[in-house]
Amino acid sequence: MELLEFDNVSFNDLNISNLSWSEYSRVQKQKSFLKDQNYRANAKKNGFYKYGKPYLPTYRKNKFGFRTDEFFITDSFIALGDSNTYGAYQHEDRTWPYYLTELLGIKNFNLGVPGSSIDQCYVILKKYIELIKPQYVFFLIPNLNRNYTWLGDNFSVYNSEPESTFSSNTSLKSKYENLTLCIMDSIELDNINSTQHQELKYYKYLDAIYNVCQEHNATLIHLLDPSASHSCEFKVPDMTIDDSYALDFKHFGHLFMMRVANYFFKHYDSKTNIQDFI
Repeated sequence: MELLEFDNVSFNDLNISNLSWSEYSRVQKQKSFLKDQNYRANAKKNGFYKYGKPYLPTYRKNKFGFRTDEFFITDSFIALGDSNTYGAYQHEDRTWPYYLTELLGIKNFNLGVPGSSIDQCYVILKKYIELIKPQYVFFLIPNLNRNYTWLGDNFSVYNSEPESTFSSNTSLKSKYENLTLCIMDSIELDNINSTQHQELKYYKYLDAIYNVCQEHNATLIHLLDPSASHSCEFKVPDMTIDDSYALDFKHFGHLFMMRVANYFFKHYDSKTNIQDFI
């Protein structure tokens, strides 16, 4: 299958390199957390101390930048999603893909990317599924408020945080007039705040991801992330999310990860779509 390209930029350039997730900044952030007594208390409560000393997450990456082994074909599943799949500020053996591997007894390839949107997850899956040929694709759907947009040869991850706007993007400011970037900001914010847009995007990309899975004989099992504040009217399972936290005291922790893994395990052989809509 020929890989898709956007303005001569291949899918390879879409997933990791454009996210501010460098090893240096991540390690520095983790160290800084422990200077605050509230963060230290959280760290001690949630498994980030061992023998009285800080026990901080490490982040390996394969040649494509993912936090997983090099790709090969075996009995496996792909874990698809954002930082809650990647395991931001969390030990790898406390992520839902790891727990689900223990339940299913087959290998996982974690294709989670911090900050990604449902659009970007489609791009990642379409690019890499051929290299893995999984039996299953488990998709923890990111916050539907997120978007991403191409401007010329520039890729900009966009969400509702101020520093993510087009008009504040240094690379884009050097190529486009400020008025153009402000208009793009307005369009993106309108999309983010539109319930109808979120629901359309949800159906559109789930259909696309489902078709990619069908093409490669993989079963898709999906769950709209219960910990995200989606601007839509879809129901999500009633799941406790806030009784454990990752090291950053922001992402939800290992107990939430276990519940996600258990949910997927419960539904992995379901014959019907497990998502329930209003």
